[in-house]
Amino acid sequence: GRCKMQTAMASVSTFIAMSLVMLAAMSSGLLVAYANTEFISRTCNKTNNPALCIAVLTTKPQSAHASTEHDLARIALELTIDTAKHNVKVINDLDKKKQSKPEAFALAICLKAYTEATSALEIYAS
Repeated sequence: GRCKMQTAMASVSTFIAMSLVMLAAMSSGLLVAYANTEFISRTCNKTNNPALCIAVLTTKPQSAHASTEHDLARIALELTIDTAKHNVKVINDLDKKKQSKPEAFALAICLKAYTEATSALEIYAS
């Protein structure tokens, strides 16, 4: 249900962030004369899901000012952290409502996974 959808969203965000981090690491900071959506498109075309990459990155206004793949990777990582933190809150709220129900165990596992992922991403981002 909801946890599966949230897990999928976090997985997608994590995938995009990690893809862009890898691209940034492999490219020695390719600079462009000016930032625009074409730069985002060119960069996202190097990922496994360019359409999703473009859709996610263009939700953040600072993406328009990115001049390197590293800049876009940083933005994607921040988005991933924000999504994971949001999901922790949502799962925590659900867990409180379902404490005596069969879903409680699954929600607790899901909450632990998101909490650990969020911590790991924040360490990586710092």
